[in-house]
Parts: sequence; structure tokens; C-alpha cells
Amino acid sequence: MARSARLEGVNVTVVDLPPEGQPHVKQIVEEECCLRVDGEPVVPRLQRSSAGPQWPLKLALPSRGSLSSLHLEPQSRSESSEALRVAAVGLNFRDVLNVLNLYPGDPGDPGLDCSGLICNGGKNFQLGQSVFGISFGCLRTYADIKEPRLLAPLPNGNADVHAWSFTHAAALPTVYTTVEVALGELADLKAGQRVLVHAGAGGVGLTAVQYALRRGAVVYATAGREEKKQHLLQLGVKFVASSRDGKLFEEELGQQLASEAAKVDVVLNSLSHDNFIGRSLSFLQEGRRLCGDRQAQHLVR
Repeated sequence: MARSARLEGVNVTVVDLPPEGQPHVKQIVEEECCLRVDGEPVVPRLQRSSAGPQWPLKLALPSRGSLSSLHLEPQSRSESSEALRVAAVGLNFRDVLNVLNLYPGDPGDPGLDCSGLICNGGKNFQLGQSVFGISFGCLRTYADIKEPRLLAPLPNGNADVHAWSFTHAAALPTVYTTVEVALGELADLKAGQRVLVHAGAGGVGLTAVQYALRRGAVVYATAGREEKKQHLLQLGVKFVASSRDGKLFEEELGQQLASEAAKVDVVLNSLSHDNFIGRSLSFLQEGRRLCGDRQAQHLVR
């Protein structure tokens, strides 16, 4: 890299400093770092821009198949009887499949989970009210409220409930709805039952883990990196197996369940590789449920 800098940047001087002379330099883990004349290290950091757009914008998708098709274009202000000034949008894997033309059927414009302020009040919401929920095609400055029942007031916070930020609220609707349908309606998860949550450190996974623990279930999970496994254990997960290697997962969870002389009552699956579905079924009690997302295309009773 130093040689490339000397060749490509005629105004760049590369200085090699001995680490023993700069003890704080050895603690830097950043990939890019600059040392000022006084020896103070400077590293890049993202900061929120104070300059906002001068007009309403929307994310346009003229054709599906590539992320490069996405671009911003001006949006006329909504004339709908009820509209939302979008403050934050939560992105889901569904949005990626939508843009890449891999989602079954017509998913509509990208964007689903959002939060913001009511800018056109009506019979359902008051002007200026903070709300969150689902609004189709919400990657824009103003979103029409076509399904008021899919939006709810943002919790303001009290002794029992923390106030939510717009960003926090926009990350919840799809993942929590997925978990509620899977574990609440389909599996009818009850206290004391055992549930296996694949990819437990992902968006749906973390929500499922907390949902199951709140219901009093015993939770097992899978994850990849060690820090993710430790995080799940700190949340209260009883055991975490590998999500990367199907054979290793089968060995690890098999030994754990054998030590308890037990099987699981529910499996929430989002892994379609390495025969995770078949391996998970081997740990499932007869007559219980494996709930899988549409990507895996499995819903087995």
C-alpha cells in the first residue's frame, strides 16, 4: 500500500513510525488512520449531515434486477387525507429480494417498515402524532396512509416502557410480526416448552429469542461468530450451536439434548443450506412444529 501511495499520489509522503515511540498507535484497530504533526491519531467517523434535502424525495426503481437501478427523484407532496412524514425506514431481506427481482409475485415499491410524524391528520391520527408500523413503498419523504390499522402510536415512555426512537421503532414491525405469527399463532408456544431459533443473532432471531423467553420457554439457538453466541447466552439462551456447519450443529445440539433426555417442541428456521431443515427435524418431537420462512419454503407440522 505504501508503494502504491508513493506512485499514485505525488503529494503523499509515507512516514514509518516505530510503534515503541508512539504507544497509543499500537492500540489503534482502524484500517485508516492519520497522525497529525503533534502525534495525535485521527480516524474517520460518520457524522449526521446538518444539510437536509431541499425538496421531498422518493427512492425510484424503474427496473428490477440490480441495485444500481435505484435512484432518488423529486416527490410531490402528498395530497392524501392522511399522510406520514417519514423519519426512519427499516430495511428487510424482503427489500433486497424485491430490488433483485427475486421476490415471488409483485411486492410493490421497496420499503415496508417505517416511523414518522403525521403531516396530514384525519379520523385515525392527529396532526403531528408520532407513529410507526407498515406502509408499503415508504422509502420516500411522504408516505400515504392506505392501511391505518398497520400503524400505531409511538410509545412515549413511562415507568414500565422506555420511549422509542424513530430508528428503534422502524426496525420492529416485520420481524416482530413474523415472530408473533410463527411462535404465537402457528406454534402456540407455551411456558416450559423448548424452542430452537436458528440464526438467533439476526433480526428475526433476536426478536424470537426475547419473545420465547418472555413466554417462559426454554430457548436453544444457532449462531456463527463467537461474540454472537456469547450475546445470546447473556440474553438467557440455554445453549447455542453452530449455524455455519450442519454436521457440527447436529453434533453439538444432539449432545446437549441427549444430556437432558429431551427434544424440542418448536423450531423457527431461516437456514436452507447444509440440510439444516432435515437435521432440525430430527430433534423435533412428533406432532410439533417447524416454522420456516418463505425463502426456505417449508412449513412442516
